[in-house]
Amino acid sequence: MAERSLRGTNLSTLSLESEAGVAFSERQITRYSCPEGHISELPFSVEAEIPRSGSAGAAARPS
Repeated sequence: MAERSLRGTNLSTLSLESEAGVAFSERQITRYSCPEGHISELPFSVEAEIPRSGSAGAAARPS
């Protein structure tokens, strides 16, 4: 097999898309807290249905 190098466009850090003409939706910050005192803040669209539990499972509730 011939030895040759592969050339790419470094897609892991370079986007070929532009944000021109993109309308971002309005966001709201939802805070989740667990009984151990950990607080997580996650952005959601104002049109989204907010989950009742966070990433910590049923123990985390919106505050």
